[in-house]
Amino acid sequence: GGPPSRRQLATPPCLKCGGTRAQFVARQREPLCRTCMEESIQNKIKAAILRPGKRGSASLTQDDTLAVACSGGFNSMAMVHVLTNLAEMEAQRARPRFRRGLKVIHVVTSDSSSDSVASVGASVAAIDPTIAYFAVPLRYVVESDERLRELVLGGGSQLQGSSGEPRSAEDLDLNSIIEGCSLTVSARASMGRLLVKLLCLRVAKVLGSSKLALGCNATYFAMHTLASILRGSGFALPAELQYLDSRFGSWSLPAIIHPLRDSVSKELLLTCYLHGVAFVSSERDIAGDRTDVKSLCKDFIFTAQDRLPSTVLTVMKTVLKLDYNGITEEEMKVLDGSGMIKREKMCQLCSSPMCTFTLSKHFALSQQQRQNGPERDTELQERFCYSCCSMFEKIDKNFRLWSEAGEQTSILRDHFGGSSGRTSDVLDGSDVSELIEEIKVMETEVGGRYPAIAAQPVAVANNRRGMTCAYCRENRAMLKRPKTKESVCKECFYRAFEEEIHQTIVNEKLFTRGDRVAIGASGGKDSTVLIHVLKTLNERYDYGLELFLLSVDEGIKGYRDDSLETVARNEQQYEIPLEVVSYKDLYGYSMDEIVAQIGLRNNCTFCGVFRRQALDRGAVLLNANKIVTGHNADDIAETVFLNVLRGDFPRLTRCTNSITGEDSALPRCKPFKYTYEKEIVMYAFHKKLDYFATECIYSPQAYRGVAREFIKDVEIVEPVCILNAIISGDEMKLGANSERMMQDQGQCTKCGYITSQKVCKACVLLEGLNSGNALSGMSRQACQPLHRH
Repeated sequence: GGPPSRRQLATPPCLKCGGTRAQFVARQREPLCRTCMEESIQNKIKAAILRPGKRGSASLTQDDTLAVACSGGFNSMAMVHVLTNLAEMEAQRARPRFRRGLKVIHVVTSDSSSDSVASVGASVAAIDPTIAYFAVPLRYVVESDERLRELVLGGGSQLQGSSGEPRSAEDLDLNSIIEGCSLTVSARASMGRLLVKLLCLRVAKVLGSSKLALGCNATYFAMHTLASILRGSGFALPAELQYLDSRFGSWSLPAIIHPLRDSVSKELLLTCYLHGVAFVSSERDIAGDRTDVKSLCKDFIFTAQDRLPSTVLTVMKTVLKLDYNGITEEEMKVLDGSGMIKREKMCQLCSSPMCTFTLSKHFALSQQQRQNGPERDTELQERFCYSCCSMFEKIDKNFRLWSEAGEQTSILRDHFGGSSGRTSDVLDGSDVSELIEEIKVMETEVGGRYPAIAAQPVAVANNRRGMTCAYCRENRAMLKRPKTKESVCKECFYRAFEEEIHQTIVNEKLFTRGDRVAIGASGGKDSTVLIHVLKTLNERYDYGLELFLLSVDEGIKGYRDDSLETVARNEQQYEIPLEVVSYKDLYGYSMDEIVAQIGLRNNCTFCGVFRRQALDRGAVLLNANKIVTGHNADDIAETVFLNVLRGDFPRLTRCTNSITGEDSALPRCKPFKYTYEKEIVMYAFHKKLDYFATECIYSPQAYRGVAREFIKDVEIVEPVCILNAIISGDEMKLGANSERMMQDQGQCTKCGYITSQKVCKACVLLEGLNSGNALSGMSRQACQPLHRH
């Protein structure tokens, strides 16, 4: 009785059933009641397991026995709860599609307490007392198959706690191995995750399970996507995001399934709360770890998802459009007779598809001073992917622990050596201990890539007064390179900075003698340093280039008019001809007039489209055949993440190219592809170059700023991540099924400008401005692409 309250009036009805008031908001902000919300989550997990409509592609069948990796967090506990309910529902069918009876594996790490282990066991028992629960210490990963079987099947309640030392590993300190992998927190965390995953697989095999379920949800995979890109392993992502991952079958280990792939973390957390499922949470899970790259990626994904709920699904769809590192095109070379990936085509450490070591990867490795010599490099690169080679320090010694030994005494012997048939030196217990000691005291070899600036061992004194240059070992170190964290003198820094750009120009074949090159000059630090370095290298190495300055006047008062004065001074300082083109002359509008009409929300879209075309038109006036821009490594890394977040996979596959538009009349080159923004600032500051440092007054509202802030946070933790993001972008290719989404280049039917649409974007935007409805040109319907046939 009585009129409804204001809250009842404001609460919309359930979008699905319409019969009751909504109590929750789903991942796409759809209002749902409790019943519909629970059904939605359960149906997503059920669909991920059974794959309806795809005959023969079910992740779990009646013949499978399932083990579940459970960390005790809300993801894995919600998975155990839902899988138990689904199994009970299947048992009531005349022909069940998969069996009842789960085996839960909980890996006890050094961070786990006896209380948390008991809590996880109690939570599992509360869901279903018949579930077999196994708490296995992480140190068991070093045991042989026979010893592991004895410990797991014969340990009983002894495994519920963390007591009991494995006899064959009493002298082995697992933490020292993980600590010896790298000096970085992220690499040690990655090694720990690899060991946990491997132990779960081996225990599942001992328990007779044919499938292992992991609690990786859509939010985790989105976070994992960003972290993999930052490790330089973005090429392996399509393999890791499948519902069924059979990559470990060649090692006779169970296949991995991902029942939660289509569910986001908030839905799983809600499941635990609604059904009273207890879970374990740590302070680190809540507060995060600002020294771990993966933790930064998690925070970034949560922030982006709050801003745009479709972010997680967009990231996953983007990754799944990519090619599985060439397996589509070279299937016969990669797969064996049973359809499994050949062992030699997989990294022996992380099981990712192997990749070709390109110039960019060698460059990144050399920047981290981790190249030991051509022979050993070649051997390592044949066994391990780039990500593992770059992530772990002391690689040649450390990876001996992961070798394919003839006896079951080295770490991961059963994982890597079970069916290889190879023979190698046998490592007994004492040899392993000696290797650990070698890891602790071993000095990393330093190798230089460029003869002119070959790196030498660094003699570091106890105080800064006695610190010498890492390159010349003579002068006092005055700077610390942001890219490599080396302490160097000014002259060596200048030389190294210039030589790395020269190597990029030479290796990427950016120019040929006689080219007329238009340098995009904005007056900022990037373009000013680009002008200075290109002129210097052109004279030093006799490139034979004819250089011009090309500036675009967008018509932004208080910003562009001041920066153009700087460009005019650069014209006089470097004695290079200058050409200025303006929006007002080309399009009839200045940027100030456009912002007055559309506001601040989408102004960067108009400016970017107009600026790109203005540069081309200005280059035509100069009769130039190439355009050079000052896009640096930070800019390119930001673009990689922006394209992933937006789902723009056609641009994702080409945004890291050092030359774009090679087939057009005006290719664009990026000599700063591997040059960090901080080093550009240092170079300009110490060289006392004349540049304009004010930010555009309209740019703070740009979406790119979100990616820029994330990149800066990551760079503080691990500077090499910027190069790794570029390497991941270089390796990403569209799969064969996605080729139809690529677009042909043609000419605009209105202005004749090169475009992939029937009418170029600039003409579409101009039409909207002229009609008084500027935002009409922002819609997808406004552009009609020219698809490939």
